[in-house]
Amino acid sequence: MKSDKIHIGSLIRQKVKEKSLSVTQFAKFINLSRGAVYNIYESTSIDINLLRKISDVLDYDFIEKHYVKRTNMDSDYAIITFLDGNAIPETLPENSILLKKTNKN
Repeated sequence: MKSDKIHIGSLIRQKVKEKSLSVTQFAKFINLSRGAVYNIYESTSIDINLLRKISDVLDYDFIEKHYVKRTNMDSDYAIITFLDGNAIPETLPENSILLKKTNKN
């Protein structure tokens, strides 16, 4: 489901349900209160560090599956752009990594 309109809270709620976790269990795994979990479920945006923690707990990479698309896969390099419409800038930030695509031979 790659879309410009992502309701991350609903996606998280769905994955928690698929893992058969209660709100209390999930809250404990991510070190938050039950109320904070319900707030996450209603959210359309989320802190990236929290999303990484949730991804680890649920064994599901929300960032890769819902926020990133890969383009230009026929070249030697894969360019990753975010679905919110922002393209990679002319110069990459200092902590960016550009990975060379490897052959599967």
